[in-house]
Amino acid sequence: MTTSEKFDPKWIALLISVLAFSLTSYQACDVKKTRENAEALTAIRTSYEIFSQLSRAEFEHPQLQHLFQTSNAAYRRTARVVRGTVNAESNVDRLRLRLEERGMADYIFTLYEELFFNWKQTAGRTAEADFLEQDLTGYLPSLLCNPRLQWYWSERGGQLSANYSQDVKDNYKTNVTPSCGKLEMDASGPFSSLEE
Repeated sequence: MTTSEKFDPKWIALLISVLAFSLTSYQACDVKKTRENAEALTAIRTSYEIFSQLSRAEFEHPQLQHLFQTSNAAYRRTARVVRGTVNAESNVDRLRLRLEERGMADYIFTLYEELFFNWKQTAGRTAEADFLEQDLTGYLPSLLCNPRLQWYWSERGGQLSANYSQDVKDNYKTNVTPSCGKLEMDASGPFSSLEE
């Protein structure tokens, strides 16, 4: 048997083709997995950035502390303290604080929307989507049940929900509203004047 009979060029070509196909398939799977991992990492980073922004906003705007309270009792207690700090303020200053409060409420809802769409982008594709879903069904509903934020979201109140997509409104209705139970909205907040 000669060397050429041992190594038939057809078999060598077939072997090389099979190896090339296997390597290409492996690389395609690896690229897909790497892309999914990068998306998941981006989703988690975005989640942490959102909560970092919320923490920074709370620190930078102490007179808006009541908006960041996640229980009814903590909200009422903090709103009383904030109200005490603005008792001597003029009506003009109170109106300015109300505008800041509305802006902060809208900012909080925008961060909620960002987290929602970030989760929606990764849902069903990565394990990290579960991590984001826990934010949407855990901490955020507690925060968004804040009596003042409820009023700002309400169509009968501040009507900020009108600024958001139907998907976000549906998520709010499904995940936030049931979490709030019978908590009452606060229509006046700590900046209302005695004349109102």
